[in-house]
Amino acid sequence: MRDALNDINRRKDSIDFVIHCGDLTDTGTNKEFEWCDRVMSNLQLPYVAMIGNHDFLGTGEEYYVKKYGTKNISMIAGRVKFVFLNTNATEYDHVASVPDLNYIRQQAEEDTDKFDRTIVLMHARPYSDQFNNNIAEPFEYYLQNFLKPMFCINGHDHSTKIDDIFNDGLFYYGLPSVVKRKYLIFTITPSSYHYEIVDF
Repeated sequence: MRDALNDINRRKDSIDFVIHCGDLTDTGTNKEFEWCDRVMSNLQLPYVAMIGNHDFLGTGEEYYVKKYGTKNISMIAGRVKFVFLNTNATEYDHVASVPDLNYIRQQAEEDTDKFDRTIVLMHARPYSDQFNNNIAEPFEYYLQNFLKPMFCINGHDHSTKIDDIFNDGLFYYGLPSVVKRKYLIFTITPSSYHYEIVDF
């Protein structure tokens, strides 16, 4: 992670912000979160840290909420709305509304004059072991009909994956774990986007 952040810092003039797609820790201990906080403090850019399934272990969820806030958030940058969703359904034994479909619909209706496009981010993608796959198709329906995202980004898989999971034109970009010594840079243009896989 230190090497990755050093490499990102070298590119800071061409990067606006960084997204960590979850699993900040291995077992959700306070010590691991503190280690991660110390390392991430070296980043010279703003960042968003999502919660991963490993971060729920022990008292990890409590630490995460205290440090980072709510698990579903959104922000607008350059007229693009970034919607960050908690999709770690198995951590709730599938009894909570995860992913929260109402939140997706709400984000489509808020601040509509401030954004033209959306990008959806999550830790676990549909049909992974952490996702509530009983609602995978309704989830995709809500994304496509309310948020209409350009694309989705997810962590959890530990390797680079680029898939049109539902064969409906919406691509999911699975990011590699930092141990693979790779990260992705997404560039959003007025009419499209492109990505680069960086080896460091």
